[in-house]
Amino acid sequence: MAQSQALLSALDEKHLLESASVVLIGSAARGLTHAASDVDVVVVLPSRVGPIRLPYEIDAHVFGRSEFLDRLHRSDDLACWAVRYGKVLSDKPGWWADLLRSGECDKVWPDWKRKLSQAARRLVNSTRLAETGDIDAAWEECALAAGQVTRAILLRTGTFPLSRIEMIEQLKRAGHPQLANVLGSLVLGNANERSLSQFTSYVKKWVAALSGEGREARVSLSVSRPRPRGYALPSRTQ
Repeated sequence: MAQSQALLSALDEKHLLESASVVLIGSAARGLTHAASDVDVVVVLPSRVGPIRLPYEIDAHVFGRSEFLDRLHRSDDLACWAVRYGKVLSDKPGWWADLLRSGECDKVWPDWKRKLSQAARRLVNSTRLAETGDIDAAWEECALAAGQVTRAILLRTGTFPLSRIEMIEQLKRAGHPQLANVLGSLVLGNANERSLSQFTSYVKKWVAALSGEGREARVSLSVSRPRPRGYALPSRTQ
């Protein structure tokens, strides 16, 4: 991947590559990129450094080792995902390999209830943005809210959430095809005000249902929609 090589070259120019553990995360790490995919990378250095100028097309999450371990012990989503499914791009000091061998990743599991409060905040943002007429930004916030709801559902049933595009299939396998279709529409569909209103209401119902002592209620979308094109994934085992 050209972006990954550009990142490694940038770190090498700054004399950081020798001490860095660089791990590709997200859909790119699992070979399931799509038009809306970002290239996300975790960079772990011996200690936290100041801002690093990196290729603009890469979303790099830079941590010191102690900071990353703290996130892992707190069951931070990004850290947990990285140690489970990340693809190592460079690990010259061997720190990442030692971390995986230590078994630390087996001891952590994100709290699914926290995803509901995060979803609720995203929905508030979505509503406020919609009121200003910024439908594209409101749509993305609603997509993020739906993603948090999805993570809550999967985590509470013992399934670790993958990338957003993979969560569509994970939801279907978990028995939630309508929520899977909504997530697929939000991730890969075109923003429009009417659908945004429907999806926002639907995701709010899920937040309320899951918040009620963790019990899922029957949540349905009142308006039928055509399925968005191009988001179906082949079944793959975890």
